[in-house]
Amino acid sequence: ADGRPGRSGLAGLVQLAWQSGQWGRIALACLALQALGLGLPLLTGALVDRVLPTADHGLATLLALSALALVLAHPLVGLLRGRLLLDLRERLDADLGRRLVQHLMPLPYSYFVRRTAGDMMTRLQGNTVIRQILSAAVLSGLMDTTLLISYAALLAWRSPGMAVAVALLGALQLAVFVLTRRRRMELLSRSQSAQSARAEYESLLLANMETVKSSGAESRVEAHWRELFDNSLAIERDRGWLDAVTDAFGAALRSAAPLALLFYGVDQVLG
Repeated sequence: ADGRPGRSGLAGLVQLAWQSGQWGRIALACLALQALGLGLPLLTGALVDRVLPTADHGLATLLALSALALVLAHPLVGLLRGRLLLDLRERLDADLGRRLVQHLMPLPYSYFVRRTAGDMMTRLQGNTVIRQILSAAVLSGLMDTTLLISYAALLAWRSPGMAVAVALLGALQLAVFVLTRRRRMELLSRSQSAQSARAEYESLLLANMETVKSSGAESRVEAHWRELFDNSLAIERDRGWLDAVTDAFGAALRSAAPLALLFYGVDQVLG
């Protein structure tokens, strides 16, 4: 009744984006950019196949004017899509920010007593990062879905066999993501917990520096902080290594996919 999505998380944001009325306009802008992107190869093909063999100057002039129109239209459509995406991002960020406050205010006082200011600030800063990631994921999902559907339909119409090959290559890339997802989420949770613990300890340390100095506990405090810091570094190292492995496999698939499709196309032509 209040216009907010009934579901939480990424699904709720997708629902909000769908109900915002921007989805249709963004999809049309993405399709227009795709059509403009396909225009240049078509003009190049017409130039090579029709103009050069026949030396048709009239057709060459027409193609040049068409290319100029494409060059002028592309940034205009890109600006329109950028403005639509900016409006949608602002709406998503505002919705997530309101959800945070609406979730925070009803919490009991004991929740805040058990946590230090450093812990709460770390959680709030983490929420800002998560909000940016979720809104970016929704926006990229909207654009990628439009691109995927249109290109898949075009490819299936022109070459069903090529469409199947592309689907298999896409499934391999999806498998890399699915196989590493659980480990990635685990490391992300551990990283947030470690950063929260370190921020809480640093906040207590700064607030009680007089007690630390008067009791001569500098060495013990430094040793404990170093343990927390080293734990954070170890977790970040594991996350970095996982990202490196995932990126390596992804890069291998991205390099192999064009070659595989090229040789498949050659085989189709020769056959």
